[in-house]
Amino acid sequence: VVRGRVRAGTDDARSLLLEVEINARRANRARINRAPLTRPRDILGVLRTVVFSPNDLAVVRGDPSDRRAFLDGLVVTRWPR
Repeated sequence: VVRGRVRAGTDDARSLLLEVEINARRANRARINRAPLTRPRDILGVLRTVVFSPNDLAVVRGDPSDRRAFLDGLVVTRWPR
């Protein structure tokens, strides 16, 4: 179970409790403020984040041709021909 309390901003007192349970043999579950969601994927968009892994940093620190190849692949994925 992954559980986290998220605040709307540094000067905003509103917060949400997000919980995600990933099960190998059962259905995955998600909750917002302890209320179960019908579909776990409904939690997407509630918390907008960007995660960088060490492999992602290679795009920033690596060779310019690698960056171009990454962006080309991204564009083709987003707008296929």
